Amino acid sequence: MHKTQELLYDSTRDFLSLRFEHRDNEKQWMMEKDRLLQELDACHQQMELGRHRPPSSNVLDVSKLHDELLTGPLARQEEFKVHVVSVSLGNYSCG
Repeated sequence: MHKTQELLYDSTRDFLSLRFEHRDNEKQWMMEKDRLLQELDACHQQMELGRHRPPSSNVLDVSKLHDELLTGPLARQEEFKVHVVSVSLGNYSCG
C-alpha cells in the first residue's frame, strides 16, 4: 500500500510538473505570436502609408534635378573641362 501511494505521488508530481512546463511554453508561444502579429501590423501600416502618400513626397522631382545638373557648379565645371579640352586639341592639331 505504501509503495502504491509513493508511485501515485511521483506520477502526480511528474504530471503536474509537465503541465506547468507546458503552460509556460504556451505563454511564451503566445507572447511571441502577439509580438509577431504587432510587427506584421506595423509593416502593413507602413505599406498603407506608402500607398497613400502624394507622389511628390516619395518620387524625385526630375525637372528640379535636371535644372540643377544643367546650371549647378558641376555643370559649369564640365563646360570648362570641355572648353579646355577643345582648345587644347585645337592648339595641338594646329601646332
